[in-house]
Amino acid sequence: MVVIFFPMFCRSPPRIPEVHLPEKLVLQVASALCVEINSAFAGLRSVAAGKDFKKFLMVCFLNISHILISYVSRGSTCN
Repeated sequence: MVVIFFPMFCRSPPRIPEVHLPEKLVLQVASALCVEINSAFAGLRSVAAGKDFKKFLMVCFLNISHILISYVSRGSTCN
């Protein structure tokens, strides 16, 4: 058993290339992501507070459809 695994430990580690990302690009992506997340939270807050009944019904419909799809696909050969 040792003979099988010993060559794995004697090899040199793989060379992993260095990745250089500009700080400005990372900050722009983080800022855009922050705006999108805050917008999603504002929408969820309005649905939870009962201010947007149409979105609430849409979310309920999506949940029911996902439950039905998972129930129907449980009996099929799809994994």
